Amino acid sequence: MANDKLNCGFLFVYGTLRMGEGAAYKILRNGGSFISTAAKAKGVRHGRIVATFDNNAKTHVDGHLVMLPTDPDVLAKMMIELDAYESVDHKNPDNGAYKRVICDVTIPGHDFTIEAWSYHYNHVRS
Repeated sequence: MANDKLNCGFLFVYGTLRMGEGAAYKILRNGGSFISTAAKAKGVRHGRIVATFDNNAKTHVDGHLVMLPTDPDVLAKMMIELDAYESVDHKNPDNGAYKRVICDVTIPGHDFTIEAWSYHYNHVRS
């Protein structure tokens, strides 16, 4: 899961960034658009606001798909704000609470997969 494609056009959200949750305004005020309220990404949910992603997982995380703004300056501003909110550490990605990763997202009833950013929790205990 690469972390170097700022121009990935979608974001998969599953916790406090979901539509109707407390931090969704961070997406809406920066030009993001919720395009599906029923999306799934392969991974594991660890409580209400924590998930890890693995495109080979047999389980999935339910969430929403967001179309990101196309203006590069607006997109960069949004991702800086969201990364700060999720405590992403770009210098040491495994040290932050979350890291932004690319995962495969499906929308039930459709036969295609979309690559989207999401926030992968770094500190799950086994």
